Amino acid sequence: MKFTAAIPVLALFATGVAADNCREGLYYCGKTLTNMGNYESQIQIELIRTGWGSGYRADSGNFLFWCRGGENGQIQSLGHCTSACNDNGRGRSDNCRGGVIMNNPRFPRLRR
Repeated sequence: MKFTAAIPVLALFATGVAADNCREGLYYCGKTLTNMGNYESQIQIELIRTGWGSGYRADSGNFLFWCRGGENGQIQSLGHCTSACNDNGRGRSDNCRGGVIMNNPRFPRLRR
């Protein structure tokens, strides 16, 4: 009897872990956002919107993004790290080692 009552509780925990949203105003590496969950489509949309195209999908972890915040943790691409993108830990902005190649100037950058 007690076993059957535990099944719905176990099912609740088996549904998966909810993804985190980015923290408004912080900078994030693409790989950090991907590890947080549910950011892959936003990353790809941003790379296309800012002129990088879909060819950078395999290297999306080395792009730097700014968190605009909001209900879904909206992000905005800043550019591609020339060497590597550093994850500086939870609650701290990530940064590019070796500098950043900014987005194509023909496309919009930060929208506040």
